[in-house]
Amino acid sequence: MLSCSNSIRGRLSRWLAIQTLVSVGLICTAVYLVIGSNFATRQTELLREKQRAIQHLATENASKDSPESLQHQLLDFFHGHPELSLVLQSNSVTQTFGKRPLNAKASMFRQLTFMLPEYGLSTGPIEAQLSMDITSDIRFLKRLALALFIGAILGAVLASLGAAWLVRRALTPIDILSRQVAKLSPERLGERLETKAPPAEILPLMAHFNALLERIEGAYAQMEEFNANLAHELRTPLATLIGETELALSSKRYERSLEEMLVSNLEDLHRMERVISDILLLARADGGTRIKTEPTNSIAITIQEVMDYHEAQAEEADVKLLLVGDASALISRTLFQRAVSNLLSNAIRHADAFSDVLIVVEAADEEVRIAVCNLGTPVAQEHLVRCFERFVRLPAERVSSDQDHFGLGLAIVAAIARMHGGKTFTRSVDRLVTMGFTVARPIPIH
Repeated sequence: MLSCSNSIRGRLSRWLAIQTLVSVGLICTAVYLVIGSNFATRQTELLREKQRAIQHLATENASKDSPESLQHQLLDFFHGHPELSLVLQSNSVTQTFGKRPLNAKASMFRQLTFMLPEYGLSTGPIEAQLSMDITSDIRFLKRLALALFIGAILGAVLASLGAAWLVRRALTPIDILSRQVAKLSPERLGERLETKAPPAEILPLMAHFNALLERIEGAYAQMEEFNANLAHELRTPLATLIGETELALSSKRYERSLEEMLVSNLEDLHRMERVISDILLLARADGGTRIKTEPTNSIAITIQEVMDYHEAQAEEADVKLLLVGDASALISRTLFQRAVSNLLSNAIRHADAFSDVLIVVEAADEEVRIAVCNLGTPVAQEHLVRCFERFVRLPAERVSSDQDHFGLGLAIVAAIARMHGGKTFTRSVDRLVTMGFTVARPIPIH
């Protein structure tokens, strides 16, 4: 099992918790700074308001030349404001109004310094220092900071728990799909992944995985069919060999009869050898084996050699072979000729008597198409789509009674096409049946 630290659920929960803590912390910090700034602004405005009032009193009393009156008014002014204090300092005298605690820290006060006109007790301008005790505001801000800190931690914890629950719930479909995948087996390949109302992000994964299961199911069924067909193809010659050999060992045989038996056994052995060779070629194609190709300027010449080889078969079937078109291509000459030979042999066997078998070569931008056409019994679509599979034969009315054809010829064509980076194609229109494959064209050098 994956550790929690390496799981999507664990990573999402942790990052959501960190993000929540940072976000709530930033919000609380902003709240604290805004309230602190508001307090500072309010304190400054209050000091300036008191400054204007003191300056007004000083100006009035300076014109009356009544210092005792100013002191009286200042004492009355500060009597109702215990948080305020005023220090007047000149060259000759220092006076204090209001109460300021002894040994008080300067950080506990907000001060404002300004000048006053001289009056009776002074011999020049007076420097006034107005102070405000902000101890209560500082205590309030400290309590507020503590409350915001605790609120941020609690909020982050609650949000993290909620986020973890939401993440777990959001990933529930993945857990369901994981359990479904764990239950899959070769005996249950027909099952598909499904869940109620899956999230949009999981739908493509489910679709691709179900498509993969369909391909695996098809490949598994094809493999079972292939194994059954292979066993059938090899069982018949093996049974013949075993029977004839047992018969020869159980009775006295003349030299002539033994020779005939050996010839018959050799034919069966050759047939088995061809089946095994074809299966090995198909296995190489399935394994992605690369073949050595070389540019060929005229594949028509290569195809004509194959046509010459099948001329006797064509004459026996009263069929005429025709070739149209030419092109250059990248091919393995031996494999390419074998693919054309298999298509041509198949077309001759299923062509109507006194008809033509036409080989058409067409060059496209990046590939060359080799199509073999013959007139014969129409082939249904359900048989066309499977004709290049292994051990698949056409319907009985189109299958030759020759036991040498056991359903691997067209499959080999498909394998050789894949080795050349191409593909196969089929088409049946009325009585015209077309089968072929493509190969790559050489890249022109400019």
